[in-house]
Amino acid sequence: MSEKSKSGSVIESKRGANRVEMRIKPGQTVPLNDGDHIRLTFGGMRASVHWRPITICLVNVDVDSDAALARLGVGLIRSRHIDERCTHVCLRQTRPSKSLLLALVYGMHIVSPSFVHALAGIAEVDTRPAPLALPDPASYAPPADPRVGIAIEPLALRPNKDRRHLFRGCTVLFIVSRIDRSVLDAVEVCEAAEAHVVIHDVNEVPISSYGAALNVIVPIFDKARERARGYDIHVPLLIVCVDDAPWTGIVAQSTEQQFLNQVVFAPQGTQAVSECIIGAHGWQPVLAVDDTWSDLSIDEFPPTQPSDVLVQATQTDSLPSVIEIDSTSSQVPAEEVASSDVEVVEQ
Repeated sequence: MSEKSKSGSVIESKRGANRVEMRIKPGQTVPLNDGDHIRLTFGGMRASVHWRPITICLVNVDVDSDAALARLGVGLIRSRHIDERCTHVCLRQTRPSKSLLLALVYGMHIVSPSFVHALAGIAEVDTRPAPLALPDPASYAPPADPRVGIAIEPLALRPNKDRRHLFRGCTVLFIVSRIDRSVLDAVEVCEAAEAHVVIHDVNEVPISSYGAALNVIVPIFDKARERARGYDIHVPLLIVCVDDAPWTGIVAQSTEQQFLNQVVFAPQGTQAVSECIIGAHGWQPVLAVDDTWSDLSIDEFPPTQPSDVLVQATQTDSLPSVIEIDSTSSQVPAEEVASSDVEVVEQ
């Protein structure tokens, strides 16, 4: 540590059951271990050191470098499911998929297979105990998927700690005619960013009039506003209409003059979630509809069909029936949504 204080700093560590303190002078180099504490002797500042090994999640990527990387202490996980223990996610191409969005929310480095090969190359010529010069993840950003109309800029792929709590205190209402995989993926991403998610299935409670729309939205808005208290949130509710159906226009028009800019209506479907996460911003920019993007999906990219109507939302009455999904239900296949992990709330 380099510090102007003449008294230096103290490193606290453990040897067995004993606690050991070692005073170090400014400019002195000392190796640290997992769990060590650094205490600056001026001001009482204290920091903990935790070792986090490099763990790379390979999403549809095949590499044969396990043995070489193991010598560096680098772990590989082959899975589409993004584990929070991972530090890097390896993708061949970038697109607004669940894997990429979760990696962004968790603050992971998003890299191409070339990054893994570069690490393996270092392992082949490792001459430790000299310090290792690891490759810079920012120099190994994956190329954009050509099937996506707009390329995701490499700068947007860099870790941003603001994404982890991007939706904290906010509520996202999905209005759908079917609960399929793309909806569940969007739910998982929103919940990872700390949103409270509500799904309304129009097959259970139809939205055939302005009054019916308000009957659904008003109670949810009231709870969203209550939930947002204590946070600096001016727009507590985002309404996402997944299908371009007649009730989309009804929802938009019936809420337009009710909420004084306290609700954002997103006619572009789950694309709105992608835009918020990638841009690391709140609700307001989702009003700028760009129909060249694709909806959130793992394997397929259905064309986005934004509605002609933008809006805001809410006020009074009771909620007949909505589906509330907790964090475990987003892992369930679409055909199993009606089973044990989904709670139907009736009032």
